[in-house]
Amino acid sequence: MTSSNRRKQESRDPFLATPAGVARSASRSWGGRPKALQHIIDTMGNVIVSPASPLMANFTGCKVIHKLQKPGAHVTAVGDPAIKGARPASFDTALRLLSKQGAQGRGLSEALGDLRDSMVWHQGPAGPYASVNFERDHAHAVLIGEHGLEQRSDVRIGLTLLAPYTRFPDFLQPYPSVVLPLTDGEFTLEGGDWSRRRLGTALHYPAGSHFAVRSTARPLMMLWGHLLQSR
Repeated sequence: MTSSNRRKQESRDPFLATPAGVARSASRSWGGRPKALQHIIDTMGNVIVSPASPLMANFTGCKVIHKLQKPGAHVTAVGDPAIKGARPASFDTALRLLSKQGAQGRGLSEALGDLRDSMVWHQGPAGPYASVNFERDHAHAVLIGEHGLEQRSDVRIGLTLLAPYTRFPDFLQPYPSVVLPLTDGEFTLEGGDWSRRRLGTALHYPAGSHFAVRSTARPLMMLWGHLLQSR
């Protein structure tokens, strides 16, 4: 792969790729935020400010959570159910693994389970060093942001799932971001050593940094937050 082709692939945003027509017939409501979605936001905030999370994860994550104090438009019907991506086969397995991780894990598992029928799953493009099964064995669902359950343009919150033994491609992160592993997985930044992480800590990826993620013998599920607007 030439350096120019690699840059083109790295510049794609795999978290924005959405099935054609998903937002075609969305109806919006300015009512209260669903309790399950609020629980996920609250738990993210608790993890971000915990002593186990690094300072920059705290700094960026708190900006994301602060913006979410004011709810956006809640999408009550997204597109045509026929064009929603199928729920990944490993999603229920990941929820069971999450539910075994104490009270925090049980609460997140229940909240994500409550939202499962509302999520629109999609797959992003492969890229440098992705595993051969990547395009088949990964999926993203945007919870808050463009094409999400809550529409807004300042931040994006989403969920990514990797089936066992799947490697995310090296990716150039265009936004300041925080990642919260919900099940065990391995993470690397700027080609450094891989580190194993689990529920209870947040990772920080500065804008312009390269990162990659991989699962091992079990599915890896992670929440992530992108700060799209700094003000």
